[in-house]
Amino acid sequence: MSQKQLQILCVEDDDLIRQVTAEGLRDAGYDVLEARDGDDAIEQMRHAPNIGLVFTDVQMPGHLDGVGLVEKIRQDNPRMPVIVTSGNGYQMKERLQRFKSPLAFLSKPYTLSKVLEKLKELISPDACEQHPTKS
Repeated sequence: MSQKQLQILCVEDDDLIRQVTAEGLRDAGYDVLEARDGDDAIEQMRHAPNIGLVFTDVQMPGHLDGVGLVEKIRQDNPRMPVIVTSGNGYQMKERLQRFKSPLAFLSKPYTLSKVLEKLKELISPDACEQHPTKS
């Protein structure tokens, strides 16, 4: 399956970072949805059941930070690949240790090439088949 068939939800409260990251992922051939925070991400996931990977920041406003979002995702879909990013690398790695794979951590600031590298670590060419949509 092509990268275009993998839909990624990019969750970041900083508009510029979110837009640049989402555009870079689109340029790499992925279908990308955007969310401003954890609450918006949950709403997006309700309306877009084809999401195959979530890329999220940790520190965000609202009721649900990135770690809470991962908890919610794991409740609904334990095998959903998630990339978590934060400027507080060491502390975040410790907080995220309880979550099983497929999960990767990426320290800020990051480059698009690092994001794409983490994506490739978490997904295979048939990722859409491995993470079917809810019926």
